[in-house]
Amino acid sequence: MPYIYTHKFYYINSAHKLNELIQQYEHIIKQDSVARCMIGFVAAQLIRDPTFSLPVESIEDWLKSREPIKDADNMTSESNSDLSTLMDILKGICYEPPSEEPCENEMNTDKITAYHEPSAQTTNKLCRYTSRSPYDFRISQE
Repeated sequence: MPYIYTHKFYYINSAHKLNELIQQYEHIIKQDSVARCMIGFVAAQLIRDPTFSLPVESIEDWLKSREPIKDADNMTSESNSDLSTLMDILKGICYEPPSEEPCENEMNTDKITAYHEPSAQTTNKLCRYTSRSPYDFRISQE
């Protein structure tokens, strides 16, 4: 699980808005696989990047335009539990509804401070498969 900065007003507010959208259009999201993918990608981007500006109005307009049709993949209970899990994660981020007015020092924070620096050093070595013959694959470290 990535480190989540829940103390930022705009981050909590975005998670709260996305959670409300999911609750409001749950019937469409459950029936439409494209809507499930879009909500999943938006939620993943929001979880990864605390400075992500959530386009709430465009998401809501797009969800309104989707007709509640039955998907070809015949919705299963597994997709319902996935949606419930996503809603639980978003509720965990916005543990309390945000106030209407943000604090001044929360809105004036520098975007650079919102990113988490990894504690362990990472290697930038590239592992790739090299072939000496059509049937001989070896891994080389470069």
